[in-house]
Amino acid sequence: MARRVLFGANSAGRVGIYVSKPGVDAYTAPESQLLFSDQRRHFMILQSGSIQLTGSLTNPGSGVRVNFTQRPGQKPFVLCGDFNPRPSTTPVRAVVDSTGFTAFPAADWQGQYPAAGKFVQYFAFLKSE
Repeated sequence: MARRVLFGANSAGRVGIYVSKPGVDAYTAPESQLLFSDQRRHFMILQSGSIQLTGSLTNPGSGVRVNFTQRPGQKPFVLCGDFNPRPSTTPVRAVVDSTGFTAFPAADWQGQYPAAGKFVQYFAFLKSE
């Protein structure tokens, strides 16, 4: 299974955030096979940080709200996840609006919430062009 989302260093040693096309490993993907890369100049980071998710292995909890310190007037693109060079087993879901987002642990294929109670990082991006 391909690593579709990578937070960290890719095979070229560049640290960033990469999202690849289906079936392509984001760690080794050339630029042409990426759907998103923070290396591209048409995005800017609005806000980033880390949060601890609520819930338990069997209950997603009520989510964690993060309000943007600046109001962009549009919905930014938000990535939440585990900074780990290995494939992550902590799926996270973010519900985004123009003032912030709420992060929840997402269910895995067994119907459990392995990200519950864990710390995850987030990045909110705005299109700058």
